[in-house]
Amino acid sequence: MTFRTRLTASLVCRQWHRFAFTTRFLQQVQLTLEIRQSQCLAEAIDVLRHSERAYRRLKLIYQGNTQQSLVSLTELLETVRGIRELDLLFFFYCFREKLNIVVNEVLSECGCLESFTIGIRGRLMSWIGENRPAATAAVVDLEKEAPRFPALTSLVIKRNPDLLHPRFYEISQSLHSPTFYVPPEPETLPNLRHLTMNCETAAQLRLFAACAERLESAAIVSFDGHGRFIDAFLELRLPQVQSLTLPGFRRSDTGKLCQFLKVLRRVNVLQMEQVLIDDEVIETLFEHCATLKQLVLYMELLPAGCLRGIARLEKLEKLRLVGKVQNGWVNHEDYFRGAVGGQLRLNSLTISHFVFTSGDFVTSIAAIFVNLKELRISDCRAKNNIIGPIAEALWFLRSLEYNKVTHGGVRPAWPPFLNHVKLVNCAWASGDFLNKLIEQCPRLKRLSLSACGASREAVQRITEAAAERGCVVERTISLCHSEKSKLRN
Repeated sequence: MTFRTRLTASLVCRQWHRFAFTTRFLQQVQLTLEIRQSQCLAEAIDVLRHSERAYRRLKLIYQGNTQQSLVSLTELLETVRGIRELDLLFFFYCFREKLNIVVNEVLSECGCLESFTIGIRGRLMSWIGENRPAATAAVVDLEKEAPRFPALTSLVIKRNPDLLHPRFYEISQSLHSPTFYVPPEPETLPNLRHLTMNCETAAQLRLFAACAERLESAAIVSFDGHGRFIDAFLELRLPQVQSLTLPGFRRSDTGKLCQFLKVLRRVNVLQMEQVLIDDEVIETLFEHCATLKQLVLYMELLPAGCLRGIARLEKLEKLRLVGKVQNGWVNHEDYFRGAVGGQLRLNSLTISHFVFTSGDFVTSIAAIFVNLKELRISDCRAKNNIIGPIAEALWFLRSLEYNKVTHGGVRPAWPPFLNHVKLVNCAWASGDFLNKLIEQCPRLKRLSLSACGASREAVQRITEAAAERGCVVERTISLCHSEKSKLRN
């Protein structure tokens, strides 16, 4: 339900009450409340209070910031005590203390929660002056004994910043900006299994440490800007974790990171997209993380041949390699040089922010990943022809994606067994390229085009030709730089 005006809220609530709340055979209902006015919130409370349906999932987009609206929000939560999954998105500039109060109320009213996600778009501020105690006491009794939540197994706490705010960059880079949220005490979450949160304060680190032995998935949104809690987190042991995401941080003691990885005996998904690593870390992964199925690595400091032993990860299915994202471009070597044996299970490879100096990298990929079905290349530069070697060496590909790939001296060539191709911001993808694609790939079922070098007329002809072969073409109106120049002239 989207509440934009009092009239809309009233009409929607009444009609929805007549239809959904009286329907006997309706099995699944997801209610989304978008609240901009306290009156809209009151309408929603009235509908839920008189309904006979017990909601299990609720997504609440909250846009009020007055004291009365916070009280109304707690009244709304009282009507959905049996809820299992709750997603709160606060879309305004709010006070940190008020936000903590709301979250405390959520946890105290919804004792059956199994999954709780909270996010914010906007700027957080702190109370100043003598109004803080009064505002706090107005909503929640701080002396009340903290409840326990044995049903809560998943907790996600994210901050989704308001990118349109003119001072966002300054706010996000400030080392003294207030932490988003003080997490619940570990004693109140005895069965927590999945945790996504920052690790910027002692309270957040304490929650990670208390749940470390039983966590099945953990994701660190960011560490403290000064790096105060990185080493302390790496000293934790996560023996049960199956999915782990680490954010970028300054290069710390490699030995601690290796000791941390050695305990990850059951990990299936490991994402280290911005973590600076070296050969020792790679060797530790090969030796102790044999259960890996998905792996993301940051390749900035790694030498050629560092992944020659990747066949030891026998269960690996998806691999993503990330080059240097900031401060210019650097050349990337053949990381699979000297590989012995083949990796039979890997079927998806993603490469981003690379500079290809030769086609040797593609040749090594074809030699080791013999069952590769999906290849994604994004934000890459090629100083020579990289498209041709991919078509020749990786002829067994089924899905191919080029996103912002620049190169020179290419010829139109495609792997013959492709059934899905996506081209985004590729000025070299001319009409001749696309015609060859349709001719050389008879099994093609889906083609996605956005900001490519072909003219509108050429794309229209290709769309008609592809339709005759049973291929669906998805295209946008976005044009590459050359096409925009033609329109200006």
